[in-house]
Amino acid sequence: MTGTLCMARSCDRRVYARNYCQMHYKQLRRGTDPDRSPRPRVGEPDGFGRYGLVDETADGLLCHECGLRIRGLGVHVYQRHGITAREYKLSHGLNTGRGLLPAATREVKSAKARDQIGSRGWEKLLQSRDPEASRRARTSRSFQRAGASAVAQSRTAAANGKRARRVRVCSCAICGSSWCPLPPAGYKRQTCSDRCWRELLSRRRLKSTRGPHGDDVSTLAGTMRSTTAGRERPVTR
Repeated sequence: MTGTLCMARSCDRRVYARNYCQMHYKQLRRGTDPDRSPRPRVGEPDGFGRYGLVDETADGLLCHECGLRIRGLGVHVYQRHGITAREYKLSHGLNTGRGLLPAATREVKSAKARDQIGSRGWEKLLQSRDPEASRRARTSRSFQRAGASAVAQSRTAAANGKRARRVRVCSCAICGSSWCPLPPAGYKRQTCSDRCWRELLSRRRLKSTRGPHGDDVSTLAGTMRSTTAGRERPVTR
């Protein structure tokens, strides 16, 4: 296993088997090539940079697509190459949680954000905030999706409901207590405990020793043997 991510390009799922995620591994088992250009290893040449590595200098970050060094790489790849920052990261094996800004730029932005605390604008924001008003404005539909998103959510919920385990309640044949069994072995249980199971076996054995009219089969068999033994055999000439 060469890494923790799937070898297929533009796939950020975890490895399941043979360096592929579960989806691409199933494609491989079916005889389908998951990706004709598999994911290169970290450090191998990838465009103008190295796969899985961010080349950062004082001039900025190196763009894998064109080789330029840019301070705002996320904006650059969107405007210049027409791809989002996430697509860029997945394409070149970068961590999706890593920002596309140099460390110096991040520090400057963080310092500016901290300087806003206690400023005039900050005080104005605190005065205008009214959490109670926002709470009163909430309705029962405030957190519900609408439009196409609501339709997709409804379809997903319906599909999940069909796959969900159906509730099944069983009753003990001895004491009558109820429980929900776990599939598949739980469906075969007829009693709630070992004590009730032993009682059920005892009743079955007792029932098997009685005749069709409730007579004890062993007693009847002994009576028949004693009667047969007392009879005299007829003499045949």
